[in-house]
Amino acid sequence: MNELNELQDIWQTGTNKAKQFSSGTVSESLIEKLKTLESSQTRINRLKIFILIMIFSQMVYWLNRLNAGTIWMYGGLGVIFTGVTVFMLYYMRNQFNIKKLNFTAPSDVFMDEAAHMLEKQNSIFKVPFLLFSACLLIGANIMAIGFSSTHENKFRMHMIYSFLLVVSTFWGHRIRMWRIRKEVTPLLDELKTLKENLKAE
Repeated sequence: MNELNELQDIWQTGTNKAKQFSSGTVSESLIEKLKTLESSQTRINRLKIFILIMIFSQMVYWLNRLNAGTIWMYGGLGVIFTGVTVFMLYYMRNQFNIKKLNFTAPSDVFMDEAAHMLEKQNSIFKVPFLLFSACLLIGANIMAIGFSSTHENKFRMHMIYSFLLVVSTFWGHRIRMWRIRKEVTPLLDELKTLKENLKAE
C-alpha cells in the first residue's frame, strides 16, 4: 500500500518529484506514457475476461440445452478452458506493471527495468502463444469427436474447427504484433534513446 501511495505521489507532484528519483533524465511524459499503456492493457484484459466468461457460459448452456454434452465435448471444452486460464494467468503475471518499477533507482537502472518488463511482455506472444494456440486446437478437435457418429462428418468437423482456429489465432497474433509496434516499440525506442543520451553525458 505504501508503494502505491508513493507512486501516486510521484504522478501527482510532477516533473520535480520525478527528477528526484531518477537523476533528471526520465521525463514525466515517459512515466505518463508507461502509466497509460498499463491502464489501456488493464481495460482490455477486463473486457477479454468478460467475453471469455460469456463464451464458456454459453457453450456449457447450449451443450446442456441440446443434450450434446458427451464426455468428448466436455473433455475438449475442459482442455480449452484450462489452456485459456493458464495463458491468461501467465499473461497477466508477465504483463507490464508500473508498480513493480523501482522509482528510487538511478535513471539507467530504472530504464533497464522498464525495458526488461516491456520486452518480457512482448515475449508472451512467441512460444507461450504458440503453446496456447496448440492447446485450443487440441481441445477443439477433441470436441469435434463428439459431434457425429459418421466418419465423414467427423472429418469435416475436424477440418472446420482446425481451419477456424488457425485463422483466428493467426489474425489474433497479427493484431497483437500491430499493437506492440504501435504501443510498446515507441516506448522501448524512447528508453533506448534516453539511456544512450545518459551515457553520452
